[in-house]
Amino acid sequence: DGDIFHNLQLFAGAPETRETPERPETPSAPDTNTIYYGPGLHQVGTIHLTSNKQVYLAGGAVVEGQLLIEHAQNVHISGRGILFQSRHNALLINFSKNISIEGLIVIPNTYTVLIGSSQNVQLHNLKSFSAGGNNDGIDVFCSRDVLIDNVFMRNSDDCIAIYGHRWNYYGNTRNVTVRHSTLWADVAHPILVGTHGDPSQPDTLEKLRFENIDILDQDEHQVDYQGCMSLDAGDSNLIRDVHF
Repeated sequence: DGDIFHNLQLFAGAPETRETPERPETPSAPDTNTIYYGPGLHQVGTIHLTSNKQVYLAGGAVVEGQLLIEHAQNVHISGRGILFQSRHNALLINFSKNISIEGLIVIPNTYTVLIGSSQNVQLHNLKSFSAGGNNDGIDVFCSRDVLIDNVFMRNSDDCIAIYGHRWNYYGNTRNVTVRHSTLWADVAHPILVGTHGDPSQPDTLEKLRFENIDILDQDEHQVDYQGCMSLDAGDSNLIRDVHF
């Protein structure tokens, strides 16, 4: 009927079983390395995840809060639940390595996932919906070895953005792959590369791969922000070795 804002969106996936790789056993009380959220509403604020932690959101769980990974490694977040954030980025990965997130539905207030100055990060089977101004999907700053696989992003700003320097993130960005995914940007870009960097010490963004992607829509009326697949070498960035 032409109405793209008042819809029920259904996702079909394999039923979760005890053998599903992303599902751990329900942790026992002494298991201090696993945080388990069962069905129901959980208002948790900001959870600071340290190294070697595992977080599981069961189907039917709605977790209101932020999962923050900072200066940590070997952290795994998974499940079929919903992560809802009313104030900050829903999932924040800062100065960390060996991080994986899979299976969640995320409703953020700002970014769905922000990856800054990190390496070896994998995002699988995420679904995201955002509605406010500048509510990006997945943003990558000054990071390397990032895999974004089988995600559905319907965002009110950029769905996937790959940048150089901004805020406290410094350094080049390289080896980022986005594949088998569906992107729907209400405004801005489904895919944006470049824009932010460090003009005094220019960044290089390289070895970027985009494979098997469906772009459902982009409705951006500002001429400078148009482009479903946008390479914007702003702030003296060098962009090279990009494959669509």
